[in-house]
Amino acid sequence: MTSMISSIRFINSSMDTEYTEDLEGTEMKVKVGLTIKPELLAKIDAARGMVKRSTFIEHLVEIGLQKYSENIASKPKPKPKNFKEA
Repeated sequence: MTSMISSIRFINSSMDTEYTEDLEGTEMKVKVGLTIKPELLAKIDAARGMVKRSTFIEHLVEIGLQKYSENIASKPKPKPKNFKEA
């Protein structure tokens, strides 16, 4: 007889973060709650079409982080105030 349970959920109440693991203990996804403006949510919903909201937002975050890291990497690092050239 096979089990109908495919995942186990753990909730860390101090951080309000939910971790989902499969029965082998492999971490799958982390549930995160956030608050955004209604206008932004309307834009997201209009842009996502038939894609699940969470999937679409995850995709946008990945794109944003990639662009952010490219932007940070291209900027020169600031020198400390007391830095003297050798």
